[in-house]
Amino acid sequence: MRDLKYEILKVLSFYDIFEFPLTICEIKKSIGIRKNLEEIYCALELLEQENKIKKEDGYYFLPQNLDGAKKRKARFLVSLKKIERAKRVAKIFSKFPFIRFIGVCNSLGYMNAEDKSDIDFFIIAESGRLWTTRFLTTSFLKIFNMRPKNGNNKDRICLSFFISKDFLDISKIALSDGDPYLFHWMLWVTPLYNNGVYQKFLKENLWVKKYFPAFSGQDTEFSKILKNLAQQVLEAPFRFFPEKMIKKFQLKVMPDEMKKALERKDNSVIINDNMLKFHLLDRREEYREKFYKKVLDIKDYGK
Repeated sequence: MRDLKYEILKVLSFYDIFEFPLTICEIKKSIGIRKNLEEIYCALELLEQENKIKKEDGYYFLPQNLDGAKKRKARFLVSLKKIERAKRVAKIFSKFPFIRFIGVCNSLGYMNAEDKSDIDFFIIAESGRLWTTRFLTTSFLKIFNMRPKNGNNKDRICLSFFISKDFLDISKIALSDGDPYLFHWMLWVTPLYNNGVYQKFLKENLWVKKYFPAFSGQDTEFSKILKNLAQQVLEAPFRFFPEKMIKKFQLKVMPDEMKKALERKDNSVIINDNMLKFHLLDRREEYREKFYKKVLDIKDYGK
């Protein structure tokens, strides 16, 4: 029971960074040991009695997060509207050639988006067509003025993470000294469109089970395979698109700040034929240090 209570405190400590209380089912998914709901419920009851955690409206959180439940409910309502917008855009993108998967990630992935925030897409493309996929999707958003711009991010679509279907193992970009944010990120990638890749993506990332034994991916109506006839028809002419030329053009017009970030080689910006990751403000190290500091506060439970 002591180990279970420690694991619960660890996961609540991590999400406390984002002022995000958890339900018992979310705790079950996010803890580092496999336990059933009854065992978790008993541990939560004991932690409440010890004043280590609080409970409100079915949400569990650390005592200092007084407005956590209220904020979560407010952000959930905001996230519902953003998800609907994301679905509409994903439906359009699903007709584009070479797109095999579209998901939302980061704060919207776990329904904790703020009103001012953008909508982060995670896209898996056909192998050898990563640059074409980015060119077509970013061009569409630019034409319809839907990209984040000049500090105005609200409800805009952020295309900052693409991978090839032959490069699905996300652990390759993990920080060398531990990467709790990336591990939890994997739990909350929420499918909006799947053309036969999502299950393979999960299989390639089974390393997550080392940290979260209950990990099984997000089960939504969009996690099932959707064969798109329109996409298959459109792909035929685009197969003649010169991928190398499209890559060369995008590299030429890429902002200098991206190129400078790439030189740091810290995995915040990754540019190659298998992955395009444009996170100028990659806060994973910051979140890791905050989390480790919180873990020190509960170290007695780990003995």
